[in-house]
Amino acid sequence: LTAASTMTVANVDTLIGSASNDNITISSAATISVTSLETITGTTNTESITIASGASTLTATLLDTLIGNGSAQTVTLGAAQTSAIINLLGGSDSLTTVAGVNTLSVFNTETIVGGGTDNITLGGASGGSLQVATVETLTGTTAGEQVTFSAANTTTLNGIETLIGSVS
Repeated sequence: LTAASTMTVANVDTLIGSASNDNITISSAATISVTSLETITGTTNTESITIASGASTLTATLLDTLIGNGSAQTVTLGAAQTSAIINLLGGSDSLTTVAGVNTLSVFNTETIVGGGTDNITLGGASGGSLQVATVETLTGTTAGEQVTFSAANTTTLNGIETLIGSVS
């Protein structure tokens, strides 16, 4: 894309956005690698999106799988997700959910900010530190997660090894 674009795509393997705001809607089941896109919207089909390279800020809606890269990703859900896998890999990543019921499996994400009724299952083979705000249910693994609340929370915790409260 060479300028700001709004488009619907199907049967595409790679999308590279422009320096302007690009809004992409996927019209059929897809596995796509994306770079420099600001908004991507799936359908009721199965979409698997990989952020190809570099730091990115993305609004994702109705995606089944979102995979980051080694850089910092800032992802905001554009609508409630009843089931999704989000693995942002390395970097200093953040995920923000929206109003509604969000049921997610989240891997390698350093900050999660809830926006609805959020049921988050942490995944991954190694423990890590995580900043959390306004998440209703958080389930860890046996890997040794350390959770720090960055705001007042009422949260159900399962399998979390270290919990640090906020000062609010």
